[in-house]
Amino acid sequence: MESALGGGARTEETITAIRDIAERRGVPESMTADMRRCAREAATEAAGWRSRWREEAVAFFEYLPRWSVERTR
Repeated sequence: MESALGGGARTEETITAIRDIAERRGVPESMTADMRRCAREAATEAAGWRSRWREEAVAFFEYLPRWSVERTR
């Protein structure tokens, strides 16, 4: 992978082949699951700010991580 993508001589065919391998191995689904997990953790962290921040600010930062993941789908 490093030799295929690391140099400046990569071709569209090489990129397509690597994308196909990644898709067959479930990489996109795994990455999405990781992103969702991180978004949940970030939202939980933001929820802990309620005693120090205005409600609308907390709500914004609770929602933002989930939105950033779902907008990419």
